[in-house]
Amino acid sequence: MRQCFIISQPRAGSTLLQRLLATHPQIQTIGEPWLAIPFVYALREKGVSAEYIHVSMAQGFGDFVSKLPGGRADYFQEVRAMLERLQQKIPAPGKTYFLDKTPRYHLILEELAEIFPDAKFIVLWRNPLAVVASILKTWKEGRFDLRYYEQDIFRGPLNILSFVEKRAAAICELRYEDLVRQTESSVRRVTDFLELPPLQSVSLPEKDLLKEAKLGDKTGIHKFQSVSTAPVEEWKMEYRSSVRKFWAKRYLEFLGQERLHRMGYNADDLIASVNTAANSTEQLAADLGTLGWRTFRALERPPFYRTKMKTRNERRSYG
Repeated sequence: MRQCFIISQPRAGSTLLQRLLATHPQIQTIGEPWLAIPFVYALREKGVSAEYIHVSMAQGFGDFVSKLPGGRADYFQEVRAMLERLQQKIPAPGKTYFLDKTPRYHLILEELAEIFPDAKFIVLWRNPLAVVASILKTWKEGRFDLRYYEQDIFRGPLNILSFVEKRAAAICELRYEDLVRQTESSVRRVTDFLELPPLQSVSLPEKDLLKEAKLGDKTGIHKFQSVSTAPVEEWKMEYRSSVRKFWAKRYLEFLGQERLHRMGYNADDLIASVNTAANSTEQLAADLGTLGWRTFRALERPPFYRTKMKTRNERRSYG
């Protein structure tokens, strides 16, 4: 089977696109398989926390790979062959594409293209403030706490943009907002890109096998049985405090007008949308409480303790 990847930030609508494409008779897909992640990080000394000493494993494994006749290229060739064999073991009559939707692939895009040089990539953009809003609402129950998602929020767009600039010919770009508003034409762009016949009917399946997957957007799968435009506007409700509005402006400044424009968005328009959200004293109080508690936790431990823990964590968690 040929390889196809949906590339996006988490909470950017990739599960919706996957659900729509899963109805195509020639596309096989299964939740979020994360197939390539461990094989790429086996060569990286940073970014993994494990019971074993990962940095030593990566050094030893990298030394072994360097002794192969083709080095890294030989290794990735074998990884590709193994992953394709595993995919073929899953019954898939009539399927010609394996669609892999793993949002954290934004961390390994260059290696992913090395492993699968003939793969097709579908890049799905979403208003970055809406991505953050969805993270807060879905994973943090509305609390303004982004500590564990900074790599997705800050590194994600930059990683994807860098990849798109290098490999535009093998990439189909979509915006989430267009996907929910012009669903049929957006999906048709993807099937044309994959050189597949168009879907006779573009809709979410009644029997959605992705509901059984362990990973993916469980909230959206169970909430929406048809494509909805509601999330295009609802995200603003997560920016009803002055703290979040200030953060949103700084975040867009970090991304920059040029990057946002390349993604299909305008910073001034996004800030104007945020400012339309009525201020909530309840949300502001919660935000100040969250920030205050984090500050207190950072200050309550003496400096020598924080230094000791930092050193210990650097030994155990590289990156």
